[in-house]
Amino acid sequence: MKVFLGVGHGGKDPGASGYLVEKDVNLTMATACCEIITKWC
Repeated sequence: MKVFLGVGHGGKDPGASGYLVEKDVNLTMATACCEIITKWC
């Protein structure tokens, strides 16, 4: 089984920003999902 988590932004493209920056939130969520998924498999 393969799971792809596309975070969408990175490098010079931060995505939406305000109180939070989208690329930081996406990376944090993708990393957490990766940890959970790898424990199940």
